[in-house]
Amino acid sequence: MFHSFRSQPILLVDPAFELGRGLRHQLIRHGVRADLAITVGAARTCVESKDYPVMIVIVDLSNLHSLPGWRQLRAAAPRTWMIVVATKAADPAAPTDPDFGGDVCLPTPFRFSDLLSRLALFSHRRRVTAV
Repeated sequence: MFHSFRSQPILLVDPAFELGRGLRHQLIRHGVRADLAITVGAARTCVESKDYPVMIVIVDLSNLHSLPGWRQLRAAAPRTWMIVVATKAADPAAPTDPDFGGDVCLPTPFRFSDLLSRLALFSHRRRVTAV
């Protein structure tokens, strides 16, 4: 059974605490329950203790050193949709959202209504993983 993205919490992962707190506040104002993690390790702990239908991860796509951590997060939550919000425009040689484990990428700046639409869409669909 699937729940509305407004009834079941999502996970927001943003290394910039203040910005993450601001985005979480905006989500809450729109009726979306969100837990906030500021490190990939904290996010892994969250997904190990709670079943999130969707997570929003704020990623600097030009930072190749963070790639293994995001892949580990994806491996820890294979049934959770991952929306990657790219904080920096990646050059053509930089990894793309699938490299980070994401299902969709929203480059910044993005329209908040687009993020809400993705949350609504993903909360009503099961993420199928390869066996």
